[in-house]
Amino acid sequence: MIYKGIIADDEKELRTYLKGMLAETWPQLEICGEAANGKAAMEMIDSLTPHIAFLDIKMPGISGLDVAKKIAGICRIVFITAFDQYAVEAFEREAVDYLVKPVTKERLLQTINRLKKNNFNHLRNHRQILRRLLHRFLPICRAILLQIDICNGLKCNTKTAFGWYPLKKLIISRPETNILW
Repeated sequence: MIYKGIIADDEKELRTYLKGMLAETWPQLEICGEAANGKAAMEMIDSLTPHIAFLDIKMPGISGLDVAKKIAGICRIVFITAFDQYAVEAFEREAVDYLVKPVTKERLLQTINRLKKNNFNHLRNHRQILRRLLHRFLPICRAILLQIDICNGLKCNTKTAFGWYPLKKLIISRPETNILW
């Protein structure tokens, strides 16, 4: 299986070094994005849905710890930083590992083995899968519901307006249930 990962660090040299080391030690990992700050990392995680995020702790804007807090359960987190005093907080954010710069090949191999050992079982959790799907398809669902509401307000035929009649039966659009609102 090919895994996807991102690297977020404000030091370009470290991103390049880590990307090269990962390519050498874990060829099944595709680094699909690099970010120089926390905001860019969040955007990449939303758009690329990586399995792993390699995060620096101190970055401009949003810190790596704040990014980890927001993405908890969405992907695996490995911190790579020069600051050892944040280790406890990093593991509270469900980090798989905490690497102190400079990262050695031996230490990186330990992290890779830990990631492989965990086998990404958290992605099989139904809640996480549902969260990812809802995050991706919520705008589409809202647009469909809006079209149905407009169509019902105009008293037009759902079958001719959308081409599929079962859609109206499948979607629960009761405001009191707060579904998708």
